[in-house]
Amino acid sequence: MATIRKEENGFKSILLVCPDKKRRTIRLGKMHLRTAEKVKTKIEGIAANFAAGVDLDPQQAEWLRSIDDKLHERIAKCGIIKPRLNTTLSAWLNRYMKTHDVKDSTKRSLERAKDNLIDYFGADRQIRTISSHHATEWRHWLKTEGNQRGSEKATKPLAENTVRRRTGRAKQFFDAAKRAGLIESNPFDGLKRTTTENKARQFFVEQNVIEQCIEHAPNQDWRTILALVRYAGIRAPSELVRLRWEDVNLPDRRLTIRATKTEHLSHNGVRVCPIFPELFTHLDQAWEAAPDGAEFVIQRAEYRQPGANLGTTFRKIIERAGFAPWPKLFTNCRASRETELVDRYPIKDVSSWLGNSKPVAMKHYLMVRDSVFARAIQEPTTTPEKPTGTETGTAPSSKH
Repeated sequence: MATIRKEENGFKSILLVCPDKKRRTIRLGKMHLRTAEKVKTKIEGIAANFAAGVDLDPQQAEWLRSIDDKLHERIAKCGIIKPRLNTTLSAWLNRYMKTHDVKDSTKRSLERAKDNLIDYFGADRQIRTISSHHATEWRHWLKTEGNQRGSEKATKPLAENTVRRRTGRAKQFFDAAKRAGLIESNPFDGLKRTTTENKARQFFVEQNVIEQCIEHAPNQDWRTILALVRYAGIRAPSELVRLRWEDVNLPDRRLTIRATKTEHLSHNGVRVCPIFPELFTHLDQAWEAAPDGAEFVIQRAEYRQPGANLGTTFRKIIERAGFAPWPKLFTNCRASRETELVDRYPIKDVSSWLGNSKPVAMKHYLMVRDSVFARAIQEPTTTPEKPTGTETGTAPSSKH
């Protein structure tokens, strides 16, 4: 497919048959024949991948990233790679953010990953010069030093799942850059980005604990918030702040919940959750306390503002009730509800009520409880008796 041509004074060129069937010359300059052979092998492999319609392998992408602009331009003229576009990291990330209309929570997540990339690589770094090795180093930096606020380092490193989520966002940025022809391959491919179960942050919030927290809540809104997150497993704040009284059917015990997280699905993020007896009491009290014509279940507007910091108040309530705050204030309440409901009802129904899938429930919400283990060793499990022949209407066969 390619041949090396020796020229005067040690100069070498590669003759390559391009996709348009024309033979073109790729001038290499002055170099040893052995080095030219290596370059020829690289170019032949890239041309073969192009002809087969497959992506470059990591070694090919790394090599293209490492060569100078002149050689890259000569190879691009053969039509087997895209021309190199010089774009800075900051310019690309800003362009990506401007052209993608996403939810506020997703935008905040992308902004954090964007800041981490610029903090480490620099705003003026050419995006094409970031290799898989650089991406690996960035991930290590993110986990060990990336959790900073201003000029001061945070007291603890980022959690592994946080690092994975931000690595996933970085991959998202660079996947788009690859589609735009700015890079040959994504340097973040292969890095761990799927979140895993963190048992250290699991905590079952007992009902008597949340009831004592409700007693120490500063107002009716907070009593309702705590009841909803613990007894309906409602997501806070996204689902909580959208809840209207028109969604609460107390006579039929039906609660309609509208989830921004799942509104892209076929059900448009709308689900119906039973108003359980333990929840009914608190919602009934909230209804009686609501002013005439109230629209939202949570009355105070400051609680419904985007980015409202409900966690700080929740933590204070827990401490006033005499308990130590659990690791994930709202999520642990939701997981506790799903765990105890699955003990009584089919998981298909429970997942529908709480708005997640069975795999998600199993991976992120359901917990192993000591109380269930204790019950298992105390309560005998009965085995159905084997039916006899007379019980099924047939006589047992005789032995011969």
